[in-house]
Amino acid sequence: MFLLLFLTLVSRIPFLFSGYGAEEDAWALPLVAERIAHTGHYEMSRLPGHPVQELTYAMMAGWGPLAFNLCTLLISTVGVLFFALVLHHAGSASWWLGGVMLAFTPLYYINSTNAMDYTWSIAFMTGTLYFVLRRNMILAGILLALATGCRITSLALLLPMLILIPYLFKPGERTKPA
Repeated sequence: MFLLLFLTLVSRIPFLFSGYGAEEDAWALPLVAERIAHTGHYEMSRLPGHPVQELTYAMMAGWGPLAFNLCTLLISTVGVLFFALVLHHAGSASWWLGGVMLAFTPLYYINSTNAMDYTWSIAFMTGTLYFVLRRNMILAGILLALATGCRITSLALLLPMLILIPYLFKPGERTKPA
């Protein structure tokens, strides 16, 4: 697991210095982060708003693109960890290979080195699945809320999770507190 996370982190280092990213939306984030930091009032970088990312970046206002990209890289790496843990929990003997495949899928790879929110929501959604499988509904709910705060479309994961949950418990079994 450590090797998987190390490879994910180290493989992206050269790309962390390339600015906020190629998408114009990525350049709106530092501008809004600065305004939020200076005024104390929430402002959207783009509709419908991405408050988790925008407020996180507001706390990092003025730190520059390297800090924003590093933050995305760290969260993306946590997403790879959750994905590997889901596979391991499901009994896959090649859980590590699944983690490598996600980490080095071109779309995930590229978006783990810029200021955009795609991998943020994927990491939180994968964490949601992991904690649902572990029957920790409180952490699953928190992570789904964070995913939704990154991209509102993440809320669509709620229905499959609600369908999955009854299959994880024996009839009459109650959830245990976290």
